[in-house]
Amino acid sequence: MKFFGGLPPLLLLMLISGCADKGYPKQAQDGVRNLGEAIGHCRAYTRYHVDGDPAISLDNLSTRRDLKYYEVFLNLTTKEDSGYAHCRISFAGEIRIHRIKGFNKGGGFFGSF
Repeated sequence: MKFFGGLPPLLLLMLISGCADKGYPKQAQDGVRNLGEAIGHCRAYTRYHVDGDPAISLDNLSTRRDLKYYEVFLNLTTKEDSGYAHCRISFAGEIRIHRIKGFNKGGGFFGSF
């Protein structure tokens, strides 16, 4: 009988652990109001998804605001790798495209365009 009494907390624990942190969200909580916020959102999302704690710097010449999206390009560098990341972020704050070129992403996967 104690088994059935312990079942609801066990189910609750399973539900909570299944719904726990799914990683850095693609959607910015309050959207993005300007290019600076889009850059910050892309930087945080990239840092979460790339191994090795890379140094991340902005590619000023490529980063821009288009008619429907912010296009953000970041340079990624560690002792072993270097490459770049590209984010296309809607004005609502959703990352529509996230690509990494020439850099080890997520333990052996190399992103490409």
